[in-house]
Amino acid sequence: YFSPVLSEDNKTIYAIKHNVEGFMNDTYEFVIVEIKIETKKEKVIRTMYGFGSSLGISPDGKWLVFSGNNSPEILSAQNNELYILNPKTGEEKWISEKIDNHAALPVFDSETSYLYFLVDNWERIAVHRFNIDRETVEEIYSGDSMINSFDVDSDQGLILINASQKEDLSVLMLYDFVYKELKTLWKTNEKLLAGRKLAETEEIKYSGFEGKEIQGWIVKPPNFDENKKYPTIVEIHGGPHATWSPFGGSMWFEFQYFASQGYVVFYCNPRGSSGRGYDFRNIFQQWGTEPANDILTGLDKVAEKGYVDKDNLFITGGSYGGYMTAWIIGHDQRFKAAVPLRGVYNLVSFWSTTDVTKLIKDEIGSFPWEDLDKNWEFSPIAYVNKTKTPTRIIHSEKDFRVSISQAEEYFASLLKLGTTAELIRYPEEGHELSRSGKPLHMKDRLEKIIEWFEKYKS
Repeated sequence: YFSPVLSEDNKTIYAIKHNVEGFMNDTYEFVIVEIKIETKKEKVIRTMYGFGSSLGISPDGKWLVFSGNNSPEILSAQNNELYILNPKTGEEKWISEKIDNHAALPVFDSETSYLYFLVDNWERIAVHRFNIDRETVEEIYSGDSMINSFDVDSDQGLILINASQKEDLSVLMLYDFVYKELKTLWKTNEKLLAGRKLAETEEIKYSGFEGKEIQGWIVKPPNFDENKKYPTIVEIHGGPHATWSPFGGSMWFEFQYFASQGYVVFYCNPRGSSGRGYDFRNIFQQWGTEPANDILTGLDKVAEKGYVDKDNLFITGGSYGGYMTAWIIGHDQRFKAAVPLRGVYNLVSFWSTTDVTKLIKDEIGSFPWEDLDKNWEFSPIAYVNKTKTPTRIIHSEKDFRVSISQAEEYFASLLKLGTTAELIRYPEEGHELSRSGKPLHMKDRLEKIIEWFEKYKS
């Protein structure tokens, strides 16, 4: 059981629990249950699917709000949907039905007239609201930021927003949605960043594979001189359904650090990324070549600029980004060095050592015993005999999302074939090393990436 809420009369608990027991949940089916406190009698009131959900209750106790999906098919690529349910009458409303993007963090107003929530839209996150009686949705606020959390005072027409922006990772803002006025209350890192020269970010858009518009960004070193040549790093995000943004906080330090070391950084949101709807996010049986083409086409566009040193190109990425780093250097020889991090390299063995077994079924369409050739075809390790790029693999020893055995397989294969390779292991760290690891390890990880690139920079 998780995410319990109490009814208005304090006689009933509503909670979420996983509905499938046994070794490895391949459906991610969960149920909302009603538990009578006095009798302890339990009743299922809704079945859903999802990788994670939370339950909330309206101020008047009438509505439960929850997220999930009605179908388990290709669940990893589906939009995160929001629903409200009256547990007494069974009436249900699909909040995000007309929104082809992720919806999250629902907040009721004090009168239970509206439900406010966040929606990702390209590189931004916006606040929307749902009129519960009229069943209409409208966007309330969107700006040059990624909203991390918010709260609403509907009586005053105010939204309190915590967001990350280009110039600060944590900004507190107050938005008056009646008069459409935005006020910045506090910039957490204003004093820390005062007097420091930051890298500037330039947006680019280009046609990727099959003509789909791809959005990317170029991070330029401080004191950038367009007449100089700069070594360039390609960064690739994970997921594969994550999304990156110049306003996002998760990669801010990394991009700024690499730029401060004299590198141009290019990153983009290839097919498979969120923020562009289900069709763009769904890359069923397209993990390799198509997203790689989106990334490399972007690099070609950036390389057309006179300041990119085409003889000093480097590549890195984490999780699916590590997968894609290994995939690309197994198909393309332009990079001087590569650092795949916490990557998936062998889909044949990955399924049995991860905590998200359904991911492979969703993305590739089969487990190894159902279609061994397909699983091998989409594994970067299948192309290790074509990999010549000096490669430093970085992985955490307590990564339960992507086992370190993936790194060990890839490392051993590179060495066996005579490719220059190193494996760096971080003890007592997990999949989130880059975001929430021990500060000493987080710092060391960044230095190890640049150290490898500097070693092979001509």
